[in-house]
Amino acid sequence: MLLPIRPRQAHAQVQSQGQGQGQGRVHVIGRGIVGLSVAFALQRRGVRVRIVGPAAKLGSATVAAVGTSTLKGNILATSPLFALKMRGHAGLVDWLNTIEKASGRAVSRDFSGAFEPFYNQKEYIYQRKRVFHRQFTGCFALKVLDQRALSARFSSGGMFPRQTAGAFHYFRDGWYDPLMCLAALEEALLRGGADFLCGEVVSIKPNPMGGQLIQTDAGCHEAQQTVLAAGVFSDEILAASGFSGIRQEPVEGETVLLGAPQLNDMVLKLGKMNLVVNAGVVRVGSSSRRQADLACCQASGLASEELAELGSTLVGASSVFSSAWGIRGRFKDHSPAIGTLKWANFAQPLWLATGFYKNGLQLAPLFAEKLADLMLVTPSLSTAMSTAFPLPMSSILS
Repeated sequence: MLLPIRPRQAHAQVQSQGQGQGQGRVHVIGRGIVGLSVAFALQRRGVRVRIVGPAAKLGSATVAAVGTSTLKGNILATSPLFALKMRGHAGLVDWLNTIEKASGRAVSRDFSGAFEPFYNQKEYIYQRKRVFHRQFTGCFALKVLDQRALSARFSSGGMFPRQTAGAFHYFRDGWYDPLMCLAALEEALLRGGADFLCGEVVSIKPNPMGGQLIQTDAGCHEAQQTVLAAGVFSDEILAASGFSGIRQEPVEGETVLLGAPQLNDMVLKLGKMNLVVNAGVVRVGSSSRRQADLACCQASGLASEELAELGSTLVGASSVFSSAWGIRGRFKDHSPAIGTLKWANFAQPLWLATGFYKNGLQLAPLFAEKLADLMLVTPSLSTAMSTAFPLPMSSILS
């Protein structure tokens, strides 16, 4: 049975009904990791922000994420996207510390490393080839531990580590709690003067008087500048707003929470699966189920029972507390995208940040900083219009 994770508590909302009440703020649509990261980056630069969207949305990718951030020992980037992942990963702890200081809220994390177990020589050889993509990188960011070393470090009632032959230890990798991060970001934004406008966004239209008109199920709201960062749900908003040709591939994911009495904290990589033990809770999740469209995604979902069985078998986890299912969006090249779109005959553009797929927890802070800089260094409409979508990965690295 699919049980919902308890939604984040909704903050007191400022309902900006009618015209003219929200023009002084940048409106950020989306309350996942990307939207809140963009809002936080803008606020830290002195920009007044308003966050638009429901407090809890079925299918939210961030809510359904396990929260791992792993490079699997790789120290060299073979693509601009992986170079960005390395940079984003390296800055996560400092970013989390900044959020905690701004919000007064703790965000649970464990960056003591991730472990990927193997059970025999064949699995060891296969994992070694896959980790390095058949290009040896020197093993500078990983260690191979045998069963004795694992048993000395961990105790478990399941297969790990007693029935494993060993494990790759990616000692720079880790995990942080996505829900605690969202709550801390929202608190930091509130303390900084931001407000939240609950409601489902239907469309965004150009305002003949300048800026945009954001249509929600609760009314119409004026905005001077708007950032659309609603994940895979950005597609339907864009279509209703007059933009075509931008469509992300929806990919399902689910995380199950189980009891973990007397287990050591740990982060495990299991191919496309992730397992985290922290403070007596086991999180097991996957993000690799492709679907043809959102309707199909919403009608199916991964099997919670299979994930719960994996947690029970591997580390001896007990009963299911809850589970959350969500949809990630990705483009064909799997690269996120930021930049601007414009309507015909209207100069003011719409800013867009989407396509983060399963890398949003690593890349959202990095892309948010870049987008905030772009918005602040493009004071003229003609300059802003020249910022195309999507912005090349190489320009974000610069």
